[in-house]
Amino acid sequence: MNPETAETAYLFRHALLRDAAYELQLPAVRAQLHGFALYLLEGILGGRPPAQHPLDQSYGMASCGHDSDPYALELARHAQQARGPEGDNATQSDFARLFVLYLRRAAEYAERNYRFVDAAALWREVAENQSGAARAEAIRRQASAAQSGGLAAQAEEAYLQATLLLEGSDNDLLLAATLAGFSGLYHETGRVNEAERNYQRTLELYRRLGNRRNEGIVLSNLASLQKETGRAALAEGQFQQALAIHREVGNRRSEGMALGALALLYQQTGRLDDAGRHYDFALAILNEVGDRRALGITLGNLAGLDHERGRATQAEAQYRHALALHRETGNRRYEGITLSNLAALCFEAGRTDEAEGFFARALGIHREVDNRRSEAMVLANLAHMYANLNRLEDAETCFVQGLRLDRAVGNRRGEGITLGNMGAFHFRMGQYEQSLAELEAALSLHRQSGNRRFEGIHGCDYALCLLVVGRRGPALQAWQDAAQALRAVGDAIWMDRKLAEMRKTCADWGLPSLDEAAP
Repeated sequence: MNPETAETAYLFRHALLRDAAYELQLPAVRAQLHGFALYLLEGILGGRPPAQHPLDQSYGMASCGHDSDPYALELARHAQQARGPEGDNATQSDFARLFVLYLRRAAEYAERNYRFVDAAALWREVAENQSGAARAEAIRRQASAAQSGGLAAQAEEAYLQATLLLEGSDNDLLLAATLAGFSGLYHETGRVNEAERNYQRTLELYRRLGNRRNEGIVLSNLASLQKETGRAALAEGQFQQALAIHREVGNRRSEGMALGALALLYQQTGRLDDAGRHYDFALAILNEVGDRRALGITLGNLAGLDHERGRATQAEAQYRHALALHRETGNRRYEGITLSNLAALCFEAGRTDEAEGFFARALGIHREVDNRRSEAMVLANLAHMYANLNRLEDAETCFVQGLRLDRAVGNRRGEGITLGNMGAFHFRMGQYEQSLAELEAALSLHRQSGNRRFEGIHGCDYALCLLVVGRRGPALQAWQDAAQALRAVGDAIWMDRKLAEMRKTCADWGLPSLDEAAP
């Protein structure tokens, strides 16, 4: 038995009386108590933080931390209550200033600790206590936090408000920063035409301002959009320009991120050795600068490269590490992407129930954050899985939905992959004319986007379809072209799969094998 002490009895019994005692105080007395609490806490927490740059002049400036930051919201609330219903103007003004100071610090502290939903709400409250360009900047910060937290609709509304406040002003730097964020949101939600227009306008503003640092960042983002819309050669040139600027201005964080994005481009265009080297460069820099959010993204992409190379155990460990980083940093968008990739790996390993669960969670996240591009990819992967499980109606539904989304968001690479997989599916269903049309369209898209790996995979499918409809000469040429593409990217795993599939198809149809065209 634990005897109750006088102290614990007092704390327990009188905690309930505390609020009643507080409410019995006159409003002016309560305000004085909050002011006293504020000053007392400031003394305990290392004194009052130094004044910050005015909000409308703070863009691009890192805030210095202070011992009071973890308690900044509590301090802000005390300052808010200390203003009271009446009092001299000087006291009221002092507490109003302290309220905004600590509220802003609370928002910045939430951002630094990846609590983006909290940060967005706090920046909204900061904005309500500002006017002019300072209000616009607080709303932009709200939008940026909401975007990072996966709140796409709130982010869009806030970016629009900030843009309207800044249009026609003389603050081109804040307008450019707002348009850059708005461009990224358009990009993430699949509105590629709007994104590209805004990226170009933002570039013009930064160039007019002579702001090389942000010019490099926007060039990197524009290159990523060009890569995703099938313009690989153009994107590669833009990445190289961006990297030159990042190095010129010493922006190591953006250099690491651009190297990771360029590595993904190399991976998607079949230059796997170049991709591996650039992932290593990117990871080294991101570890150096301590950017755990970008580190998670790059590590997840590296896992995809190892997955392609058949290193399933290593890839799974990296996917799971990336997932942990995404959850730590509140990155819902990439949590969904990584879950989808992990699901595909589980399916290939025969862990179908686990794969379907991961796919379902990924779909839920993509729809929550309005990531239609990745939603289309999950649907395409689900269609492939359902086709292999002989759930043909489910497969057809997912193919159609995924293709519609690919086209809506301008994902030419994804459209090609989905079309090619549909062609392979309809070949197995005996719908040869439809299969040929889909595979021909897919191969054209693969060539436009530089997707040599899938040019090889779907080229093999196309060759088999030509073979069974009696066009052996074109089939032989298509097989040779496909084999050459797979050899060029070093994908022995898929070449072996397609060889086995070709031999079985030839045996089933009583046709001579195409082995003489195999590597």
